[in-house]
Amino acid sequence: MKDPKETKSYLSIMQNARSLFWKHGIRRVTVEEICREAGVSKMTFYRFFNNKNEAVEKVLDGVLEESHLRYESIMQQEIPFAEKMKQVILLKQDTITGISEEFIRDIYQQDQPGLMRRMEDYRKQVIEEVMEDFRMAQANGWIRKDMKLGFITYILDHLTSMIQDEKLISLYPNSQDAIMEVTNFFFYGILSGNNPGT
Repeated sequence: MKDPKETKSYLSIMQNARSLFWKHGIRRVTVEEICREAGVSKMTFYRFFNNKNEAVEKVLDGVLEESHLRYESIMQQEIPFAEKMKQVILLKQDTITGISEEFIRDIYQQDQPGLMRRMEDYRKQVIEEVMEDFRMAQANGWIRKDMKLGFITYILDHLTSMIQDEKLISLYPNSQDAIMEVTNFFFYGILSGNNPGT
């Protein structure tokens, strides 16, 4: 029997919900709008989700999982570490393209504890994996030997608050540009001079 989550209706809801959330944030989007864009009835929507927040969680889970798989794929390639970092930055850019300030704000609002928990759990998982990759890269001389890996952890822990800082965001045309600036600064500031391709 076919998994309901592989049906055309489910995939259409997920795709259109993501597009609407990215563009307008979470609060402003209604179940009715999602159904209209997806070309499904509300009854069909509620067959898959109990409410809009559950749809948001599933969309976010899908995006985070896809991003994580792509990160792993990049790190497994037989290419110089500097090139891997360039691809990771491009992945980050691709992931955030089209995300509105409203969506980022809505994710971190105090009345969205489920979403905040998901983001926090994902962040911890990513930091753990990234740190292991960086330990190996430093052992191979691709990251500066004098770089304390604890400093990298510290910076990663503060990236979330940085991209919510209105003073930082105001320096750029939009939050996406600010996120990319922080990401570029972080990655290119840790590489040693021994990296081919830098």
